[in-house]
Amino acid sequence: MLSGKYGHTLRSITVRPVLLRTYPNGSLAGHILGLVLYNQTGYYGVEGYYDDILGGDTERVFVSIIPLDVGTELQTDANADVYLTIDREIQFLAEQVLSESIQEYEAESGMMLVGDPITGDILAIASVPGFDPNDIEAVVTDTENVGRNPAVSEQFEPGSVFKVITMAAALESGVFSRYSSYYDTGTFEYGGIVVKNWDFKAHEAQDMTGLLARSLNVGAATLSTTLGPKQYYDYLQAFGIGRLTHVDIQGEETGSLRRPGDP
Repeated sequence: MLSGKYGHTLRSITVRPVLLRTYPNGSLAGHILGLVLYNQTGYYGVEGYYDDILGGDTERVFVSIIPLDVGTELQTDANADVYLTIDREIQFLAEQVLSESIQEYEAESGMMLVGDPITGDILAIASVPGFDPNDIEAVVTDTENVGRNPAVSEQFEPGSVFKVITMAAALESGVFSRYSSYYDTGTFEYGGIVVKNWDFKAHEAQDMTGLLARSLNVGAATLSTTLGPKQYYDYLQAFGIGRLTHVDIQGEETGSLRRPGDP
């Protein structure tokens, strides 16, 4: 029998085992994986999306840990496996390059997605700032939802990656072919808005390959306006812009797509 500091008598000490998920790679792919809290519930990322099958069937079993005393132990029968297309080495490099770029350009945050152009598999989704799913307390007490994956949970303008969709629409429609060309003057005016190339230069005669390789804003604007508003936005809807992709990460937002004439 032990006497406590404040005069309390301790008859025994009970050890209560608690099952916790551990993430040996630390913060690597933290936004993709998510985490499991003390109550064995998955939050964010894949853990949250597949919580119903990764959690298994949980039961409470009473076992004797100290003679004449009873402790509690949670046992989980989790028999489901989830395999990701994420490549750990590519994910590591993506996070490293993204972090270096954010420091170089003094940005507050950034995202990078790497996909296989043949299969469509997602090989890496990097988000900075990241978080360590092993640090449960930091996530629970955070008021900015640091565990949410901004690549799927936040709305943002896609920027130059949208040129790929514009090019696909132009080629699929037949209005342009891979051998089509245009003359790049460095500026393009439409509806009172002047579009300029990112380098503020004119690139003269360009084909479709040159347009994408040099990421020319004038060329992309030429394609979309030649298609016309209705046909262009029909293709954007066909690509699923403004709708859920149902990616296997908890917290995906739909984004938005305003058609011409919408308020």
